[in-house]
Amino acid sequence: MADGTVVHRHVLTEDGMSRVTFPNKLAFDKWVYKRLQQRQKNIYERLTPFQFHVTQRMGSERPFTGAYWDTREVGMYNCVVCTQRLFLWDHKY
Repeated sequence: MADGTVVHRHVLTEDGMSRVTFPNKLAFDKWVYKRLQQRQKNIYERLTPFQFHVTQRMGSERPFTGAYWDTREVGMYNCVVCTQRLFLWDHKY
């Protein structure tokens, strides 16, 4: 702030109930970096190397080579990382 005081940052922990207080921005940034590293490691362990490349490293697959490019089954396509619904089977382009 303008008067030189430090704004404390509060972040909910995994249990969703307790709070963590950070004395300064550097401590907060270190905590965030550590959390992002843990998240990326967790995702890397769950996905295949190709899935990780496409979802986390902005990679892509070659046209007409994916496992589902010619699938006609009825269903919903979901994100492999967060399970968010993406689109219905009949909305494929």
